Amino acid sequence: MEVFHIFVTVLAFIVNLPSVVLTEEQPCHNKFEYEYHVIEQLIILKQKLERQERVSVDLKKELNGAHKTIDELQNQLSLQDGSTYIRWGRKACPKDAILVYEGSAAGGNELFEGAAANTLCLSNKPEWDEYIDGFGGGTRIYGAEYWAQGTLPKFNALHNHDVPCVACRIRHGNVMMVPGQNSCHGGYTLQYSGYLMAGLFGDPGTSEYICMDREPEKGKFW
Repeated sequence: MEVFHIFVTVLAFIVNLPSVVLTEEQPCHNKFEYEYHVIEQLIILKQKLERQERVSVDLKKELNGAHKTIDELQNQLSLQDGSTYIRWGRKACPKDAILVYEGSAAGGNELFEGAAANTLCLSNKPEWDEYIDGFGGGTRIYGAEYWAQGTLPKFNALHNHDVPCVACRIRHGNVMMVPGQNSCHGGYTLQYSGYLMAGLFGDPGTSEYICMDREPEKGKFW
């Protein structure tokens, strides 16, 4: 009887167990409501992304506007004060100077009396005013060339080539060329150093000394 009793008890436990599980509440979902909820969340997420994209576009516009304003202010500042100078023998200004224009060295012909003495940095983009076709009888302007045979190798290699030049602008108050030195005095900043050059000794035409950059380049046209 004891063995039977144990069997009955265990059997009753096993049989009664499912009834306990079935009494728990089971969540029920409607398929349509579930899909609608998912779509609703996706729409909300899309709206948030669109708002963020609009904010991003507005910020980019503001940033571009700020860059433009900064560039305009820098340009105004650079034009309010400063000095200009010519860098002979080069096609670019030093890194702390602003390029005004690129040009080519020109002047009078030292083989003729009455030739102009000053050296010009003619713009490489000339603008014509009123003129008469043909060769006039007034003064003449010739392009400058290196005449450097028998000199330093870097100049000798440029013999008979055109001489480039650039007009440069700096924000400092004044500029000066110091003959006989390749360093600056106190309070000045070196823009470039070079060698004094002028017309050939013995030629009848007059000329002036200019400071040719110590690292010269070939001109644009020859």
